[in-house]
Amino acid sequence: CGVATHAVGRLMQATACYRRHKGRYGQRRIGAVLSWNKKKAQRIMRLLGLKAKVRSKKAYRPQVIEETSKNILKRAFTADKAGDKWLTDVTEFKCTDGKLYLSPILDVFNREIVAYSLGRRANSKMVEQMLDKAFGRLKGQTPLLHSDQGVLYRTQAYRAKLAEKGIVQSMSRKGNCWDNAPMESFFGTLKVESFYQEGVLSVAELTKVIDDYIHYYNHERISLNLKKLSPVAYRTQLEQAV
Repeated sequence: CGVATHAVGRLMQATACYRRHKGRYGQRRIGAVLSWNKKKAQRIMRLLGLKAKVRSKKAYRPQVIEETSKNILKRAFTADKAGDKWLTDVTEFKCTDGKLYLSPILDVFNREIVAYSLGRRANSKMVEQMLDKAFGRLKGQTPLLHSDQGVLYRTQAYRAKLAEKGIVQSMSRKGNCWDNAPMESFFGTLKVESFYQEGVLSVAELTKVIDDYIHYYNHERISLNLKKLSPVAYRTQLEQAV
């Protein structure tokens, strides 16, 4: 009788703890609160049919990581035409409700942001969305696409998408940000002229700010290196002259 009473007491303890935390605690936390080992907490939770309502966070792990690519670009940051050389990278922003990541593609020819994607996590999905948008801009070109050696650019899926379009991949040397200088320069410009000016924002607010700034940067912000024209105006002028 005493054993049964003790067992019922354990069940009641687990149930009370689970309800007190509104289902947020799983077996590890309930076990910790009640000073139970892992197996005991797991067994009792299973008996009661209790599961944490909040899914555990899973770390992002790309499926297949391949070797790095050669630095074909070699800091040749000039191009004779649009769609000849592209640069890409990811940058992080801190917001009031988490982080926001920006993944853009920059055309070396006129420093235009050809395509970009934003996400709460820097993962393959975000990069692939960026590629799909950029591919929609291609008109038969097969640009060289340069990045750093990050795992996002060494996944099998990423490389397969590039190969599908006949795009050659280039990578910076390890830990050398100067090999991707124009991309780093754009990130610095965006943060100085927009992000730092706005103050602390939520993810939703910052998403709109970045959307607005990239449109401004492409269509309105003049560059002294582009005959005092914006990137889009410069490209359009040359296309019309041909």
